[in-house]
Amino acid sequence: VPCVEDEDFIQALDKMMLENLQQRSGESVKVHQLDVAIPLHLKSQLREGPPLGGGEGEAESADTMPFVMLTRKGNKQQFKILNVPMSSQLAANHWNQQQAEQEERMRMKKLTLDINERQEQEDYQEMLQSLAQRPAPANTNRERRPRYQHPKGAPNADLIFKTGGRRR
Repeated sequence: VPCVEDEDFIQALDKMMLENLQQRSGESVKVHQLDVAIPLHLKSQLREGPPLGGGEGEAESADTMPFVMLTRKGNKQQFKILNVPMSSQLAANHWNQQQAEQEERMRMKKLTLDINERQEQEDYQEMLQSLAQRPAPANTNRERRPRYQHPKGAPNADLIFKTGGRRR
């Protein structure tokens, strides 16, 4: 039997669901991506491209993007190269993602180089400013007393002991 409390409950539930939906719509959904390192012998095959079987291979390779598919047979991993056409959503999304990552790397590189250049310029300006403010060091060597120079030869005993040369 429907009653007033049931209607209030349904209205409160609808309101809560709508608020939660609006709150969650603003959040970005993070998809976990598994990137497995490709063995070196397959990387070299990817760079070289698939073996060409005539003239049509060149046109086909321009319209396709190579992907590596990882499969398992028992405990052994097997890798296969798949050429996915660029018209597919998978290849187009991957291409766009690669371009976005490349642009982000270039932007970060430029930003880092600009910061480094600005710091070097500031250090150079500080050095010039400190040199301009500091007076040149004065030569204090000329103000010193002349060093004692020992007389060469045997000492004069008459001068030292004050004997002989004087009369009383």
